[in-house]
Amino acid sequence: PSLLAVSGKDCKVLWWFRARPRLREAVDMTSLRPFYPINASVLGEPIATDVDGDGTPDVIACFVSAGEKFADEKNREIAAERQEWVEAVSGRTGKSLWRYQMEKGWLDGKYYSFTSRSNQDNFNLNCVLGAVRLKGQPIVAIVAGKMLLGLDLETGKEAWPPEDLGFDPI
Repeated sequence: PSLLAVSGKDCKVLWWFRARPRLREAVDMTSLRPFYPINASVLGEPIATDVDGDGTPDVIACFVSAGEKFADEKNREIAAERQEWVEAVSGRTGKSLWRYQMEKGWLDGKYYSFTSRSNQDNFNLNCVLGAVRLKGQPIVAIVAGKMLLGLDLETGKEAWPPEDLGFDPI
């Protein structure tokens, strides 16, 4: 899954961020090439807010990977398991600021095949983000499946433990 920043002035690409799942092996992801098809996506609508205090809006998004395969320089196959995560990306540089790995099962059954255009509206609504303040502290509030959680805007660390709502609010 990717995020792309384009200049509103001249339509030139400012940066391209490619989110990738974490691998079990300690491997440099930049040296790998993906096998296709890639079953991964940005889930829901990203939000823009200044995470790092540089005055430029940054992007926070939910990402999902249904499990991807990569190849190294010697064509050895390396597989990643299914993962869901929230990641903050610098609006100035396009580099990751922080990443929060969601627990397996939070989004079970909450998104559909990435190849089916007709289901796009369904899976886009299952991870909802909002920038809020809690007792003066900037927080990213997230509803992911039945889970409600808050992350510190600057660090991506939990502002409170994830809460199981017991129902699907979305």
